Amino acid sequence: MLCPPLARLGIFLVGILLQCSLMPLSVELEPFFRLGRPLVPVLAAHCSVGLGRMTIPQHFLEFLLQERLTAFTEGRSISLKLLSAICAAALLSLPSVSHAAGDIPEAGPENAGMRLRFIVMREADGTNDNFEARFELISVTNKPITLLADFSDDKGEEFKDYVVGSTTFTVDPAVMPYMGQTAMGGPRKKPQPEYTLAPGETLTVRRAESGRRHCPTDGLYGFRASLLLRVADSEAERKFAAMRATNIQRRAQRKDSHLDDVSWPGRSNAPASLLLRSNEQQVPVGGSHALPKFAMGRLMWVNTNDLSATLDLGGAHKIQAGDEFRIFTGRIGSYWILKITHTEPAYSVGTLQALSKAGHGPDSRVLRPGTAAALITAQEIWQ
Repeated sequence: MLCPPLARLGIFLVGILLQCSLMPLSVELEPFFRLGRPLVPVLAAHCSVGLGRMTIPQHFLEFLLQERLTAFTEGRSISLKLLSAICAAALLSLPSVSHAAGDIPEAGPENAGMRLRFIVMREADGTNDNFEARFELISVTNKPITLLADFSDDKGEEFKDYVVGSTTFTVDPAVMPYMGQTAMGGPRKKPQPEYTLAPGETLTVRRAESGRRHCPTDGLYGFRASLLLRVADSEAERKFAAMRATNIQRRAQRKDSHLDDVSWPGRSNAPASLLLRSNEQQVPVGGSHALPKFAMGRLMWVNTNDLSATLDLGGAHKIQAGDEFRIFTGRIGSYWILKITHTEPAYSVGTLQALSKAGHGPDSRVLRPGTAAALITAQEIWQ
């Protein structure tokens, strides 16, 4: 539904136009467009929601509406009767949005005078798992806060880009985090971008997302966003600056040692250490609002003699006999596979099998209570 203030404003304007439409007058369109210009972003948001599966950025829709409406209204006039009918039809035909003004979720917990809010702007239709995620960094203090990015290389230029690229998700039911190698560039040499968050300000960024990218099974997952930030002149920044100055001084005194060949320090700035956590949002994956099949569990008990183990997931978590879980060992291409043979509501039992592509057997030291095991889905190929 439309937010109440916008709905009241629309009804008020339509009422005035209906009264004026009784007079055989015509008006210039351009002044009306200038009056309604602040509503263009709202209209663009509604259009973005109504487009469903079409992924069109809202800022592009705003530009398109501004440009086309300006070109259309310049030098044109219209009768008040027709204008009132158009306004009434437009208000009645606006699509509903998932989060009206009264439905905006409560932001996450406060930390260092800031809170993080996460909103799903456009829900997926059918089995289309794409949605637009909106992140709001909110100041809840009466003092400005100077924030610093923490790019690992020289590619990042804007602080907003850092927020977009560094905000991560945790989901419920839990899934195994990414386990693999990533390409790392050289240490950053450029200054990290800054942003001063004014008192009461809300910094908003958007990002296209896919539920399937985070969740291996269909169902309704709870998404919660996390963001690590640097705050200028914080205790962490002062400690790092002092440590760096001390080490640079020590290194200067060792010019003839082998340490002179080492590029120290690897970082030119303190690591991001201020954690912000958002509210939780429900995201259907695979077009399903059902309880998903749990994709990550932990070992409860292990017998290394007969290679059997008990997992803390069972029939209540939709685990079945024949399901297989992968246990990481820390070595690339070397795993343990737990094949479920029997399930109870709260746990399941299975047999362990070594799987290695690295020319040596997997490390058996990981077979202990508390070790995580990830469900192997039908989409994965483990040959």
